[in-house]
Amino acid sequence: MPVNRSNIPRQQDLQKWPHLKHVYLPETDSDVELLIGMNVPRALEPLEVIRSVDGGPNAIKTMLGWTCAEDNKELFNQQVFETIMHSFYVDDCLASVASEQEAISLYEDLGTICAMGGFRLTKWLSNSRCVLAAIPEEERAKEVKDLDLDHGILPVERALGVLLMLLLAAAAADGQSFHFGTCPRPSVQKDFNIMEYMGTWYEIEKLPALFEKGKCNQATYTLLSDGTVSVRNAELLSNGQVNSIEGVAKVKDPSEPAILDVSFFKGAPGAPYWVLSTDYQSYSLVYSCSDYLGLFHIDFAWILARTRALPADIISQQHDKLAAAGVSINRLTVSDQTGCDNMA
Repeated sequence: MPVNRSNIPRQQDLQKWPHLKHVYLPETDSDVELLIGMNVPRALEPLEVIRSVDGGPNAIKTMLGWTCAEDNKELFNQQVFETIMHSFYVDDCLASVASEQEAISLYEDLGTICAMGGFRLTKWLSNSRCVLAAIPEEERAKEVKDLDLDHGILPVERALGVLLMLLLAAAAADGQSFHFGTCPRPSVQKDFNIMEYMGTWYEIEKLPALFEKGKCNQATYTLLSDGTVSVRNAELLSNGQVNSIEGVAKVKDPSEPAILDVSFFKGAPGAPYWVLSTDYQSYSLVYSCSDYLGLFHIDFAWILARTRALPADIISQQHDKLAAAGVSINRLTVSDQTGCDNMA
């Protein structure tokens, strides 16, 4: 990949950007950077991404080290750079936008910016006939290259029924709680105080969750200086090892602070975390639900406590609240909170 020497960022270029002060760039004395090899997609996989701050450069860490970039940033909108930074995997790209016009604009801008670097994007595919009509036939994927856009069946439409059945089969096999139709919209805790909610909560009951494999499940929340919440989920596996994962929760709308999104992987969309009810001192009722294709939904629910046990009458009250919200409680299971001495 030919690179002009003057465009290669150097360590001194980062001094004016505080958010990149810990990034170390290896110096190069070459006018050309070239990666030669086969079966090395992991070498280009982003391990860490530092987003742009105040219009400054962004940085990406791979197995090969850090790289910084801001070329042509002033010529394109943020969505184009977000797509390039987070939606490309080696030479494949998968992106989703809200409207057909946005999709067409993104297609045009991606083609333009990649052409500046000597790359030509082809094999485009979309679930929109309008978007495909805006893409020249020679740039479309072979599945839609000669397709009659007025009457032909899109591959996405052809596969939709199979995809839905696979999704439902996977959910059933994993014991997930799935239902036809869209997610219910239960009311959440009024005047939610996020500060009082911080600390450790223990899982008392839950709807099935395939990502939970052990017992003694607990979550610890810590408020960060930027207003987000550090999340640490931990469980005790059958081999005696503590399994944990850390993420970040964010309030989506300040007017509804009890509705948060939790993400455990950079670049991945967050999962809903709705606090339906809590007294902050003893119990919390949490609900999460995601729609799929507008046809069915998979939901989760947790009854949490500040201790590893909760009185039966309080648990029963949470059952009533879930049922009143339209959430099925038939598949709630009791969590094992015994033998948890190894948990921090």
